[in-house]
Amino acid sequence: MWKGVELCGRGAGSRSRTRTYDPAVNSRLLYRLSYPGSAGAPYSEGHRPTQTNLVTALQLTPAEGSRSLAPVMLPMFDLTGRLALVTGSSRGLGLAIAQGLAAAGARVILHGRDEERLREQGAALSAAATLRFDVTDPGGVRAGFGRIEAELGRLDILVNNAGVIPRRPLLETTDEDWQAVIDSNLTAYFRLAREAARLMVPQGSGRIIMVSSIMGLLGRANIPGYSTAKAGLHGLVRSMAAELAPKGITVNALAPGYFPTDATDLLHKDAKFNAWIASRAPMARWGNPPELAGPAVFLASDASSYMTGQVLVVDGGLTAAL
Repeated sequence: MWKGVELCGRGAGSRSRTRTYDPAVNSRLLYRLSYPGSAGAPYSEGHRPTQTNLVTALQLTPAEGSRSLAPVMLPMFDLTGRLALVTGSSRGLGLAIAQGLAAAGARVILHGRDEERLREQGAALSAAATLRFDVTDPGGVRAGFGRIEAELGRLDILVNNAGVIPRRPLLETTDEDWQAVIDSNLTAYFRLAREAARLMVPQGSGRIIMVSSIMGLLGRANIPGYSTAKAGLHGLVRSMAAELAPKGITVNALAPGYFPTDATDLLHKDAKFNAWIASRAPMARWGNPPELAGPAVFLASDASSYMTGQVLVVDGGLTAAL
């Protein structure tokens, strides 16, 4: 008898069919089958799904052809009913993270400076709200969080992602250049996390996620301010984690490796640099932005409830190998 995992399909004549299957694991997995065509044969014992991934993969290959699968989240990863603010989420990694949180059930607040992109992406995600403010402007940040409190009443998840990464040799970096990078990549993260905590502490719960970089763990020429800010961010994560844990709030960081974004566009187009990535990273490739969404959902969910003050590296193994 199939039990445990609910497999829901629609066959000929739009009749719903549901079979269940108990995988050879203790975790309860929930998945929904979606059919690309109208025809669909009933499941049979010979076509049992094979568990290949606890969260997102369930393969079923019936004799009549393959069927596409849309995963339904495990309860511990389910973010239904939670409200998340993702800064710098009109494009790039921030948008990929916002899409992942929304797919897990969260109501997402998009943030950015490009009004048109915010409107487009907000409509696509059915966002709870869109916010435009400069993360380095204290007044703009206060106004943004004031609007969240007044209009939405709470905040469950903050993903601090907005930042800049100017590349300039050390001897050409001015004091103003240095300060601008620290303001955007460290001070702004502190400011937004503090304002998020003001809303989370009365709730007795919350998730704060800082998007850092492997440049906070390793050094690279021509980005002295960026590397310094990201290394400092790891200290901020640990300090805030220690203070906020008794209040039910976790604070962790994601440290991505090389992902194609606007900030890395020139590097991504550089054949020599791509050859270096292929030789340096065990996975021999760049990351895809959606590959950061899963770790973000993990840190935002109950699956990481006993994890705080940590830096989760997502880099294809680059920092793990010589």
